[in-house]
Amino acid sequence: MWAQDWQDRLDDFIPYPNTPLVDIKNEFHEKNYSIYKMYTTAEDFFTSIGLYPMTSKFWTRSMFKKPLDRDVDCQPAANDLKYHDDYRVKICTEMNGDYFYIIHHEMGHVEYFMSYDKKQPYVYQDGANPGFHEAVGDTIGMYASKFSSLFFLKIMILKFSIFLVSPNHSIKLGFLEEKDVNQRYEINYLMRLALQKVAFIPFSYVMDKYRFLLFRNEINPAYELNSMWWKLRIEHSGIMAAIPRNNEINFDPGAKYHISANVPYFRYFIAYILQFQFYRALCRLQGQTKQLHMCDIYGNKYVGRKFKEMLAMGNSKSWEDILENLTGENKLESQAILDFFEPLYDWLKIENSRKGYSVGWM
Repeated sequence: MWAQDWQDRLDDFIPYPNTPLVDIKNEFHEKNYSIYKMYTTAEDFFTSIGLYPMTSKFWTRSMFKKPLDRDVDCQPAANDLKYHDDYRVKICTEMNGDYFYIIHHEMGHVEYFMSYDKKQPYVYQDGANPGFHEAVGDTIGMYASKFSSLFFLKIMILKFSIFLVSPNHSIKLGFLEEKDVNQRYEINYLMRLALQKVAFIPFSYVMDKYRFLLFRNEINPAYELNSMWWKLRIEHSGIMAAIPRNNEINFDPGAKYHISANVPYFRYFIAYILQFQFYRALCRLQGQTKQLHMCDIYGNKYVGRKFKEMLAMGNSKSWEDILENLTGENKLESQAILDFFEPLYDWLKIENSRKGYSVGWM
């Protein structure tokens, strides 16, 4: 609806249509997965790198399925009840890849909760900044189950059946054979991730850019309330309205919950950059500096220990110092995104040049 991610267009853009990506939904059925096994598989990833197992209260008090006897809010969430290891998730889980990602992401939040709860006094039991929690959850999701991270925005409806697990982890889980992973598969895989993650970054920037222009009275509500939104969208994303719009009767940004409810959005912009910095740092700790999309830290206790040290710091120091503790960098570094997508970027440069495509939109 907002073109905040573009994975719906994958069929139009997929580089190699004859090299399909693994469909995890089918794999679940073929391997007789249950909803419970989806959660224990996620827990196995965390414990394999030395992070905490879920607590007994997590297993007894979380909501893993949609109840049949009452209405519930099915927006996925993770909660720290701050009382005797009471951590819970609330997910109306279904047997498909979308929820496999959500499970990893929300349980990633629980890992963050447990890490700083055990090491920090109450006042420091929180993420280093608002973007850290989302970035931590999504970093773990990128290793074990790389799909759309929009569910931690709490406003999306599930609609995708194809789910991308990182190639090497797919092989370890038995979802994919090693012989099927080739250059074409990897480019398709990276294109799918880029359509979701790279496209989201300018959208998230525009969200708060627009809000703060309103706060500074730099948007005239009489004749710019809607047109300024579309001016920013085309400037930063190359996206324009599908049909003519009118400032007097249309208010398109108000259809986005975070605009109408005045919810800060820049945390998601920060999280999308941080998650690639975290990811690159963990791969480097494992000794991998190239082909980052093929990196899999499953079973690496040393990497997990370094990650756990950062999580345990909570917000006891400035976020810059906490970031530097893991990555060696004390500021947001977008180069990590370029490093991750380098094979796709190189492929696109060759293809665009060969076919004479111009790059840009202004």
